[in-house]
Amino acid sequence: ASGGAKVGLGMANLDISVATQGRVFHAARLRAAPPMDFDSVGLGIRDSRSTAPNQLVCERWAVITTIFEPTLLIEQIQRLKDWCLVIVGDKKSPKEYPINPNRAVYLSPEAQNELKLRVSSELQWNHFGRKNVGFLYAVWHGAKIVYDTDDDNILISEEIPVLRPETRAFELEHSPGATSAAVNIYKLFSQSTSWPR
Repeated sequence: ASGGAKVGLGMANLDISVATQGRVFHAARLRAAPPMDFDSVGLGIRDSRSTAPNQLVCERWAVITTIFEPTLLIEQIQRLKDWCLVIVGDKKSPKEYPINPNRAVYLSPEAQNELKLRVSSELQWNHFGRKNVGFLYAVWHGAKIVYDTDDDNILISEEIPVLRPETRAFELEHSPGATSAAVNIYKLFSQSTSWPR
């Protein structure tokens, strides 16, 4: 592959892309999760939402994970009228994180542990997978719409574009010959055939 890296895998060195292996992805179920009943699994979020000060409840949430000081995007989202923001910190994140408590929540590693989410103990630290804590937090705090983004992006206008619920502009299609329920939504937003990491 052009621009690839030589990688030794205990076999002959392979010329592959750093980001991909150059093989077609085939999903294989490793385990199945039972349907989640938020009221019965003891997440601990409902209690913290009802008793802790400055707990936001919003229908529109942006979710970001970061190890950096607040960026322009974080400032932009905090200015949006109908949006709340959950910032998921990590072990390398700043200890103090200035936010507007009327618009944002910062989940430090300590705050994440206090939520007592069972999934939290399954997620690695210093990994973007910690963002899943933010998704659960947003849903539990009223999210009907979630904007998933990275802290190094910026908004090009003072709004986050959202499709109206009645919009039915396109149908999701499976790849030809697909044997799983995986759908690549990236092709809905570009001409690219790339898959998320």
